[in-house]
Amino acid sequence: MNSNKMITTAAATALVIMAAVTVSQGQSKEDYRFDQQHVTLLSPTVALATGEGLSTATTDDGRTFSGRFAQSVVFVLTNGEWMVFHAHRSFPPAR
Repeated sequence: MNSNKMITTAAATALVIMAAVTVSQGQSKEDYRFDQQHVTLLSPTVALATGEGLSTATTDDGRTFSGRFAQSVVFVLTNGEWMVFHAHRSFPPAR
């Protein structure tokens, strides 16, 4: 598999994993739906993955809340594997 295809696969997987592991206390479920995902190869060994979408959280008592999110992940190619160097998620205010 070539390096570009490897980073695209790794980036998409990392964005989904980051979204899946954020259930907070008092929440029974949190779902993320990506509207956009992009991977940019910044150099042969550094890539930036970005994504935007809608987050929906369900509380333990059944209430639901939704809001937009933006997410970015910086990858570095280390010993032949794409590793997460930095990740960030924010929740922009509603328009």
